[in-house]
Amino acid sequence: MPKVVIAMPVFNGGQLVGESLECLRTQTFRDFEIRIFDNGSTDGTNAAANAVAEKDLRFRVIRSETTVSMGENFIKAADETDCDYFAWRAHDDLSAPNFVESLVGLLDSNPAADLAACTIRTEKPYKNKTNIHRVFDVPDQPLPATLKLMFRSHPSWIYGLFRRNRMADRYRAAIEALPHVWAWDHLTLFPYFLERSVATTDDTFLIQRVGADSVRPSYTPMETSLQWDIYRSFRAFCSALVDQSDFGVVERAILKASLVRYASKRTFRVSRMALRSLTGR
Repeated sequence: MPKVVIAMPVFNGGQLVGESLECLRTQTFRDFEIRIFDNGSTDGTNAAANAVAEKDLRFRVIRSETTVSMGENFIKAADETDCDYFAWRAHDDLSAPNFVESLVGLLDSNPAADLAACTIRTEKPYKNKTNIHRVFDVPDQPLPATLKLMFRSHPSWIYGLFRRNRMADRYRAAIEALPHVWAWDHLTLFPYFLERSVATTDDTFLIQRVGADSVRPSYTPMETSLQWDIYRSFRAFCSALVDQSDFGVVERAILKASLVRYASKRTFRVSRMALRSLTGR
């Protein structure tokens, strides 16, 4: 059994998937397996993935002949693993050569941590622009720590390294709580923030590429009613977790009050939704 499994759920990622897989193949850490969950792709994804798998036995291609929802493919990727540590990898993302080694070392040396996260570099080739989102020090006090993790974390922390034992259940609960996959990453991460079970390092980085895949479909604006549903579902789910947390009564009240802003930040801005609801635009 490998110590680390990295799962790549992908649909029609043939333009960039080969480069992303080669990035993983040259990682300094070696005790891992890469599983590519091809969601019935109709382009060159399967051929590109198999070309890498033929060179390296640590790579496995699991192809579905039918295309399921993104949520189902991610659940399948998380469920079909047997390892200590688990990570998802987007088909268009890259990372530093020591990415896996650094995050494995972080979890090995922090037994209370269930998630290892690192600096995120967001590259936008169409703008020739790179933004660097560095990790930060987490306060020792529980409430300030949770609030800082909530508001300063990056969504690509979802592509960090998790202890496998609880991650799949948390992802499934988040997907089932939302009427749409929008904000699934933040909702999956929220329990880790409540427990302050995140370890961070600036010794490595993940490269999130935005707009690099020219065949990826463009974003279609949602109806305002669906945005409200996502916002309310997100906030209700977080509120229920706060009720189950180890915080005291006053701290829970503070956290619940902060969820108004937090859900607005992580789903859709309440002010904008309210304006659209009033104007019908």
